[in-house]
Amino acid sequence: MMENLTRKEIMAMFYRAVMEALGMDPDKKYGKEKPPVRMAYTTMGAPDWGVNDDVIFLSFGDAPGDDTTQPVHEEWVEGKDTITRRHFMNRILRVRFNAYGPKSYDNLLKIRHLFIDEMKVLKDADIRIIPSGELPRYAPELYQNMWWNRADMVLSFNSTLSWDEEKLPIEHVDVTIHDNPEGTTKTVTDKDSVDTRTDTRTDSGIIIKKG
Repeated sequence: MMENLTRKEIMAMFYRAVMEALGMDPDKKYGKEKPPVRMAYTTMGAPDWGVNDDVIFLSFGDAPGDDTTQPVHEEWVEGKDTITRRHFMNRILRVRFNAYGPKSYDNLLKIRHLFIDEMKVLKDADIRIIPSGELPRYAPELYQNMWWNRADMVLSFNSTLSWDEEKLPIEHVDVTIHDNPEGTTKTVTDKDSVDTRTDTRTDSGIIIKKG
């Protein structure tokens, strides 16, 4: 069973997917030069890229749940000495793309198209896009008396979460059976008994009285 993905792992997968969608090498090492896809803004808030640089910022969070985010399925896996209870729930990831630069809007259109077609890195991690009418929104941003090209987009994805809980199997159960108290029914003998529903005798040697 695949381990549940951490936030860091999810961000790394979306970084790789976006870089590949833009035709760039996700394994390239960057020194002072920062990658065009980033997971956070600069600490002090001032842009460290130029007005003509194409940069995309990624962030994600869990969307408010619906019925699909409740534990709706479980299975029991029998092992040698234990039984494993495995239960599942869905997780909805809301991924936000903030793109800057002359190609900001066009880059988000390209990313949306390729994500709908399914990027391999996300598919292998069982992260599947939720088809919707979400499209990039062009929203130029004014900064230091200059308009910066900007486009925003939010896409949603399903991701499965699962947990295992080990249980010890029940190997045997001790059962003690007593006759019904005297006066509540006919006496049970080794050879016959009385069906309390019909007051007729049966061939079994045990009466189980309900109620």
